[in-house]
Amino acid sequence: MTRTVYQRNIAGESALKFFKGMVQVKSTTLLTSGHWRNYKDQDVINFYREGWIEEGGVTQVFEDAARTGLGNCFEKAAICFSSLAVNPRILHNSFITMCRLDHEDHTIVLVTDHDISNKHYFYLRDLSKATMIVDGWTEDYYFPNLSAFERYRFYVGKPPNTVQLFIRWKVNRDQFERIDVDISSDRFGLLTS
Repeated sequence: MTRTVYQRNIAGESALKFFKGMVQVKSTTLLTSGHWRNYKDQDVINFYREGWIEEGGVTQVFEDAARTGLGNCFEKAAICFSSLAVNPRILHNSFITMCRLDHEDHTIVLVTDHDISNKHYFYLRDLSKATMIVDGWTEDYYFPNLSAFERYRFYVGKPPNTVQLFIRWKVNRDQFERIDVDISSDRFGLLTS
């Protein structure tokens, strides 16, 4: 488990560096982004989200968010998913899944030991200790099933800020709904090796 946690820790950091460095995307709903609601920006996001539903590919979300520089949790999760799906450190021993919370309006990426494609709804407690959550909206990654001692021992993750702590609390108590990601429409080869 130690090696798996260590590799996922590096992959989580890498996904957020990729997201911060190469693709600058600002949220229209995050309190700490300098503005609370910009309805013009939200209209742009709603417009290209409709295109994603018709096209059915995570690459379209990635492309639209990168082109407009706008995105909320779903778009940022797609960017993190794209980065994690091609990360060689975790490809051989991990399953990467985009999930939305069942009772909250939020999307995250789960990195797990076992394939959860046969489950549509599940809880965090049903997953292994080495499960990692990557939350692009709050720019956070963490291992919710590790104890505080194990997180300290493995030196994984970083202490959360107030917004991250609140979102972690909401994520940890909710049920997950798996999002089926269609990588067959990946025109740019981002998700295929």
